[in-house]
Amino acid sequence: MLVANDHFEVVDDGAIVWARRTATGFETPKEVSDVHADIVRVLDRLPRDARQLFLDLRRAVGRNDPEFEQALAPHRKRFLHGWVRTVILVRSQVGRMQVQRHGGDDGGKPIVVTDPAEAARLLGVDAIE
Repeated sequence: MLVANDHFEVVDDGAIVWARRTATGFETPKEVSDVHADIVRVLDRLPRDARQLFLDLRRAVGRNDPEFEQALAPHRKRFLHGWVRTVILVRSQVGRMQVQRHGGDDGGKPIVVTDPAEAARLLGVDAIE
């Protein structure tokens, strides 16, 4: 386990970094920034050019108020970019559009899906829990 806190569980199996959001929401913009900064510091030690990233946001409690988005913005690109492939699994089409918007704002092209079977296929694994 690379990271285990109230908001994320992150595991590296050597081929895929599995990052899963919990259902615990963020209370403050500072908490958003601190949690993501800690995760990025851990991820920065990994060879991104040799791994895929899977980010499961299905359980996340969404926040799109400007203060929370601003707190996340400086960490988002460092979290998501540089991997062989980044696949993000979200709960809804609205979530998909929001994550795609962020990816475009950051200059990246994460693959955002709502179907776990599609995420599994893209990652080359049998199934996503």
